[in-house]
Amino acid sequence: MVRLNLYLTRSFVSGLIFFTLLLILTACGGANKGPIPNDRNFKRAEQSFLQGNYPAALNYYQAFLENNPGSPYAPESIYRVGLCHLTLGQYPEAIRAFERARRKAKNKHLRAQTMASLGQTAMFQHNYSQATKYYRQALKQSKTNLPLPEVYFNLGTALMRQGNWSDGRYYFRKLLATRGQDRLAEAARERLQLPKNIFTVQISKYRNKDNAQTHQAELKKEKNITASIKMMLINKELFYFVWAGSFTRWRPAKQKAEELRAKGVEAIVVP
Repeated sequence: MVRLNLYLTRSFVSGLIFFTLLLILTACGGANKGPIPNDRNFKRAEQSFLQGNYPAALNYYQAFLENNPGSPYAPESIYRVGLCHLTLGQYPEAIRAFERARRKAKNKHLRAQTMASLGQTAMFQHNYSQATKYYRQALKQSKTNLPLPEVYFNLGTALMRQGNWSDGRYYFRKLLATRGQDRLAEAARERLQLPKNIFTVQISKYRNKDNAQTHQAELKKEKNITASIKMMLINKELFYFVWAGSFTRWRPAKQKAEELRAKGVEAIVVP
């Protein structure tokens, strides 16, 4: 039985963020800041960051900043300190670094990146009102160097989870205008087709109805979990979703998903 991957597990979101951070990092060149610092800590920090060794990168960036607080590269280094904390799940420290980088930023592009990263941190903390505020501020500052599809997706999700379904749908449509055919776009299409004001607990998704029914039966037999199958046509392709409930509010849906995960069942709340 081949099961399609769920889109919004933490590992998938982390993968998206990691890919985005690499794009942001490579976009932050040395224009108008002078030559790249000939500093051992800075070079090791950059290398460690690109290798995904965030604890080491964090230490090297902090050492560089301690010795070079007035460097033209300090604001971006502080921002990357925040990125390291974010990928390590250290959210209060990430917030402090992003706020510090925002205050020191000399250009609107870096300010927009710090606001978008604050928005991502708020998403991880399930603080959707703050995430909405940060993402909107980021988009007002600058759309350059921002991962716009991911920003639109998260902003749409944050709005829906606050009950603002019309604005949430607006940002999912904006995502589709910028990215037409990939997994994130497909996830956006799913959300646009969901019943309004309904949060679903999604366990799996299939292209084959028999596979969905087999999984439904396994859940009942092995876990005593009652699930339903929802058929949806997405971008002219038929999918079968295995759901374990629908709710009018996000928090009860989140609680249900957590109960399923405690039983060893992969589940997410949509949207």
